[in-house]
Amino acid sequence: MRWQLCQPVTVHGLDWFGRSASATFTPRSDNEWYWNGERITIGMLRSHPRGLMLANGKDRWMEYEHFGSLRQGGLMGINIHANGWPPHFGRALEWWEALRENCREVPETNDGWVKINRISVSVKPGKSNRYVVLHPPFEESPQLYIRVILKYPKLGEWDECFVCNGDTDWIPIWSARTPGWPGMLRHGAKVLSYCGWPHDPTIQWPIGNPQNILRTFAKHRAQDILGALSVLGRLSGGVLSCCAGHRTDVMLLQQEVAHVNELHSGIPTASWV
Repeated sequence: MRWQLCQPVTVHGLDWFGRSASATFTPRSDNEWYWNGERITIGMLRSHPRGLMLANGKDRWMEYEHFGSLRQGGLMGINIHANGWPPHFGRALEWWEALRENCREVPETNDGWVKINRISVSVKPGKSNRYVVLHPPFEESPQLYIRVILKYPKLGEWDECFVCNGDTDWIPIWSARTPGWPGMLRHGAKVLSYCGWPHDPTIQWPIGNPQNILRTFAKHRAQDILGALSVLGRLSGGVLSCCAGHRTDVMLLQQEVAHVNELHSGIPTASWV
C-alpha cells in the first residue's frame, strides 16, 4: 500500500539536546521527495556521529535516516521544510504516527519503484569484514530484500532477513529503538537523564536477553538502511549488510550513478558502475 499526504503537517518535539524542534511536511502530487525546495538526491546524504543527515549549501537536516525509512513504506511525494536538529524519537514510528492520520491510502502499482540492475559493494576502510552489498532483485515483482548480519562481543551473532513490499507490516521495523552501543555509554546517559536529558527511553541498551536485544538491533539496522536508500527512491532489489553502519551506507550510495532508465515494465532502473 502507498500513502499520500493530504494536508500540511507540522511535527513538534525535543531534539537530541532536549531543545524544542519541529519539521513541517506538505503534500506533492508526484512520487518525489523535496527538502527545502530541492529534490532529495544522493549528493545530499552525509554521515555524522549521530547518524545520517541531508546537506545542501548551508542547510543541514540531522538524523534523516529514521524519517527517510518511510519512503520505502510507501509515503509518496512530500515537501520537507526543516533545518538543523529535528524532533528526536530514535526511530521512525513517531514520525509515521504523526503523518498517518493525514494520509490517504493509494492502491499499489509498479510506478515509482526504482529497480537495481547491477551489483555495488562498499567495504569499511580497514575492516574487510564490514560491508554492504546492493544487488538486483530476486523476484520480478517490486520489493526490497534486506539481510542484516550482526556480530557483537558478548551479545553474540544475529542473521535476519526482511522482505519489504506493498504488503509489509512496517510497525515492527519502525518501532525498533536506537541501539545503545557500546553499552558503557549507558552510565553517561543515566547521568544526563538526572540532569534533564529526555531521550534515554529511546535507546535500546544491551541489557537483558541477548536474543531480544540483537533482534531489536537488526530491525533498527534495517530501518537505517531504508533511510539511507530513500535518497534513490523506493527500491526494488536486495541489500546485504554485514557488521556495517551509516558510514558504509553513504560510501555505497556515493558511488557514481550512471543513469536511470525506464523499463518496459514501468519500473525505473538505477544502474551502478
